[in-house]
Amino acid sequence: MEEHMNEEKILHEVSLEKDVDGFHPLNIGNLAMRGREPLFIPCTPKGCIELLLPSNVEIMGKNAVIIGRSNIVGLPTSLLLQRHHATVTTVHTFSKNPDAITCEADIVISAAGRPNLVRGNWLKPGAVVIDVGTNPVEDPNSEHGYIPEMFAMKKQ
Repeated sequence: MEEHMNEEKILHEVSLEKDVDGFHPLNIGNLAMRGREPLFIPCTPKGCIELLLPSNVEIMGKNAVIIGRSNIVGLPTSLLLQRHHATVTTVHTFSKNPDAITCEADIVISAAGRPNLVRGNWLKPGAVVIDVGTNPVEDPNSEHGYIPEMFAMKKQ
């Protein structure tokens, strides 16, 4: 967020009933507490769960690793996976041996926004991986000089 903006102040100014992004502290707090329901759930974390469930990926009792701990994706994704009874570990910039931690996971959700962070040797066979990080990838043929990473990977 821009340095001149006060995230805390902005979030408290948004009406809870209009917080469709689910970022208001009361929505996140309700997401974190068992027996409570937030009015809205952040869309990217909810999308991760919506990808897993219809794909018949078992979440209950599985080890899940979230790479990134942002308030927008990492934290709420962790909370949602816990609601589905996964054992969740968060890997971040200061984690020691992130590869060793990640290679134990049945489910890996990368929300770090860093291209090519997770390597094949970070994953155990059969692990389910979702990458929701966004990264500009240089492309001199693009009007803006870059394209989102997800489109760059499709071209390879």
